Amino acid sequence: MDDLTAQLLAHLKGIWKYRWVAIIAAWVITIVGSFIVYELPDDYQASARIYVDTRSILPLMTGVTIAPNMEKQISIMSRTLISRPNVERVVGMVDPDSKNMGTKEYESTVTGLMNPLTGIKLGTAGGPNLFTISYNHSDREYAKDVVQSLLTIFVEGNLGIDESSAEALRFIDEQIKDYEEKLVIQEKDLKAFKQKNIGLMPGQGGDYYSKLAIAAENLNKTKLELRESERARDSIKQQITGDEPILLMDISGDINPSSIVNIDIDARIEELRTNLDTLSLNFTEQHPDIINTRRLITQLEDRKIEEAKHLKTDSFDPGRNYSPMLQQ
Repeated sequence: MDDLTAQLLAHLKGIWKYRWVAIIAAWVITIVGSFIVYELPDDYQASARIYVDTRSILPLMTGVTIAPNMEKQISIMSRTLISRPNVERVVGMVDPDSKNMGTKEYESTVTGLMNPLTGIKLGTAGGPNLFTISYNHSDREYAKDVVQSLLTIFVEGNLGIDESSAEALRFIDEQIKDYEEKLVIQEKDLKAFKQKNIGLMPGQGGDYYSKLAIAAENLNKTKLELRESERARDSIKQQITGDEPILLMDISGDINPSSIVNIDIDARIEELRTNLDTLSLNFTEQHPDIINTRRLITQLEDRKIEEAKHLKTDSFDPGRNYSPMLQQ
């Protein structure tokens, strides 16, 4: 405690020793600072707060695009409101004699107002869709007139939004109606095309026309099975109604292979004919499978004739060629 008191007394003695130097320095700084402050130019700031419904700027895009953040909104508003045409209008409204200005003076005035650092500034006011317009200038009335002129231009432009939006909506409604009529015509043409080309279009995806084509194919297969069943029925009916079995017949001259009974060969021929009917539904007569099947049927029929001729030379067996149905 004594050391601290001793240090404090030593500092006070030093200050008191150089008191006149400190007083003179303080007065010099005060006089020079006052002169500098006096020479500084006056700077007045005029500001206004406006409410802007940003959704009304592009009403047709509401719900379609992503809402931009606040910085982007300010950037868009700045490019829209503080554009060169608007600034030129502000210059004309603030200074009616701007037409008599020289080119350099006029350009300097316009670029000065558009300068983002020293010109008109646009910022947020702390609330949603609230913005501030501010401008600093040495002339109080000039700063106020610039902000007031810009507000007037903004209000006039904002009043025209509803009219332009209504006109745009009418135009879009007309376009929608026009395209709707074209779409109906195109759908009718597409329907007629599909009906005309049933089964020929790839990748129909199981719609009505593909189902119709599948049903037609199933119908053809069913008809083929029906003909085969009727043929088998007629064959059995002939056998059980007492038709005389053909025994060893006179095979001199031309012989109809269908008149010769050979159970094994007849079964193979019947199977080949069934396969031939199936192939005929999908291929032409010149297809190799159809040609090969017909050749096999002809060979089997020739084989029936050869075996019948061979049986004639064998020992006579009265029940050899009887139908199994009749034997039962």
